Amino acid sequence: MLNTPDKVLILSDSQALIDTIELLLEDTIKHLQTFVHYKAEVAAKAFRQQQVDVVVLAYQDLQVAISVRDAIARLHQPNDKPFHAIVLCKKDTVVKAYELSRKRFFYDYVVFWPLGYDPYRLIMSIHQAIDDLGYNADIQMQRLELESRRQRIQAVSRLVEQLLTDQKAKKAELETMIRVALKKLTMPVRLDQSSTQEQLTVLVIDDDEFQCMVLKKILEEAGFKVQLATSGEQGLGYLEKSKVDIVLLDVMMPGLSGIDTLRQLKNDPELSDIPVIMVSGHHEKEVVLDCIMLGAINYIVKPVSKEVLLSHLPGHH
Repeated sequence: MLNTPDKVLILSDSQALIDTIELLLEDTIKHLQTFVHYKAEVAAKAFRQQQVDVVVLAYQDLQVAISVRDAIARLHQPNDKPFHAIVLCKKDTVVKAYELSRKRFFYDYVVFWPLGYDPYRLIMSIHQAIDDLGYNADIQMQRLELESRRQRIQAVSRLVEQLLTDQKAKKAELETMIRVALKKLTMPVRLDQSSTQEQLTVLVIDDDEFQCMVLKKILEEAGFKVQLATSGEQGLGYLEKSKVDIVLLDVMMPGLSGIDTLRQLKNDPELSDIPVIMVSGHHEKEVVLDCIMLGAINYIVKPVSKEVLLSHLPGHH
């Protein structure tokens, strides 16, 4: 057991009676205390001071024992430790003692007079009271532990529910952003009217030389000037020195990737206004969204057809 209470107090108005009970219990009860007084209030105060677990009310008059138990109840506070009261009675008062015990006024009763009737009955009753208190203490500890676990589970449940709610909100927000981003992909590049009055320059940044030549041919036939760069670093270097109207940027490149190139381009105040169209063989929503969030205006999936490419460029839709 978690707790084994074994402090026993004998209250009586007869020292001789206490001496007799002590002889009976001395070999089986480790912590035995006694107090002799005929007044109920004095006996109750002695009980409260001792803070014992089991009190034996050894009064020859059952009514006196009842008065002491009443006085103990009046002094007992809700935060005081629990206890059991065992009352000794005579054969002619056993019915009343039984009725009071059944109502839980007393924990148990023991017919003690005549003395030779059953001397071991008191020992058994005390041990049962001790065991019951220990069992109840264990149950209380278990209840407290269960309540603590229940509260922790509720807290975790609330957290999970909040996370799920947040995830649903984020998912809905993400899906909205993706729809907006995908809608943008169908929109052609818009340039200032002054820019469209002259031949536009397109910078193609792609590590695939064959892809560069294909795009160059399509764009030149459509009337664009075309510059080529085979890496993100080379493309950024060209942009710092030359005027470019549109950038076609491959996503997957060794070294500086297309996404990192886009990030650097958009973080440069001198270059951030240049329209960038991403070109990639990957079309996962996350990649598309990353590019749009970084500032790309369109996203074209390889292999690039002439019709799709030109539909995203000014003057060809």
